[in-house]
Amino acid sequence: MNLSIRLSFIVLLLCCVSAAAQSDRNSKIFYNAGIDVNFDNREYDAGGRAASETIFGVRFSPELGLRYDGGTSSSCLAIGMDMRKDFGDPDKSLSSLLEEVKIYGSHSRKIGQTSFSITGGVFSREFIQEEWSEVFFSEKYLWTNPNISGLLVSDRWARGGFELACDWIGQYGSSYGTREQFLVMSAAHHNFNAAFSLGYNAYMMHFACSQETQGVVDNLLGEPWAKINFLPSPRGRWKELSLKAGVILSAQRDRNIGSEFDRAALGELSFKARYGSLSAINRYYLGSSIMSLYDYSDNSGYLYGDRLYLNDPFFIIDVFDGRRFGSHNTAELQWEPRLSERAKLSISARFHFHNHKYGGCQQIVRLIVDL
Repeated sequence: MNLSIRLSFIVLLLCCVSAAAQSDRNSKIFYNAGIDVNFDNREYDAGGRAASETIFGVRFSPELGLRYDGGTSSSCLAIGMDMRKDFGDPDKSLSSLLEEVKIYGSHSRKIGQTSFSITGGVFSREFIQEEWSEVFFSEKYLWTNPNISGLLVSDRWARGGFELACDWIGQYGSSYGTREQFLVMSAAHHNFNAAFSLGYNAYMMHFACSQETQGVVDNLLGEPWAKINFLPSPRGRWKELSLKAGVILSAQRDRNIGSEFDRAALGELSFKARYGSLSAINRYYLGSSIMSLYDYSDNSGYLYGDRLYLNDPFFIIDVFDGRRFGSHNTAELQWEPRLSERAKLSISARFHFHNHKYGGCQQIVRLIVDL
């Protein structure tokens, strides 16, 4: 669908939304608009797995929709778009800016102390409320893939929440080499009190056939975790002092090779201290590689790589001192000065260590203006 057809489609739907709002007093037009400027300079060790690069660009994400409020329940329909410009890209055409059209419907209902909702269509990942670590999704993947195409079901209660989503990534037959591919992901947590919580994150990547490639690859990743907050309530300028411990379990297989899963595990220990607008964060991982098929190729010669794995290749844990396990550590200093309720600025410096050896650093600046 070329740019003119897509824009005409958007205008038509907006007219429908406006007409529907005028016909029902319980319906209201709403809008969202945001600018996200992302600078991520990556300077990694030349011998490492991750590539040195600079990700620098801006995204504009307007939406317009119709919301119906029925008291204990509400529904909405919305249409929008994501426009992204990667700085330095020589293509300056308007068509290169329009990244994706968003169109979705959502329904929520309150039942006592719980709130149930379901969302379907193409919608922003901001609908996901549970936290996901870098083990599951890299920041680069989230920047280049800001939306979910599929369904999201969530249930929130006073002390926690649950989410289940299906993100359809690849459509068989859309191109000769595109594989059928979808991701089923789920996360939940429960706060037993202000100091202690338990939860999990998990997903299953289904990486199936294309017109030129037969076979199925499975990539399963999950982490049960526990978190202790040593400051149940802020004390002066101290906002957070927490420790999170988890076990990351993976099971992977290429069914063209065999039916047995290659299993691996990583222990995670994450520490965060936040004082005023300053934060110190350290994430330490110890165990075996959870990306064992990263360097494999399908029978058409295409590397699995970041088509199968959505995280950074830091977690290809190499052999360390002759043993089949090693470590990865990320230390970060972050400054988040308060600008306004509508604008957020974050400046970070990250330092990476592989098997206790320095592996490179990142300098990150993120400005988000949300209307």
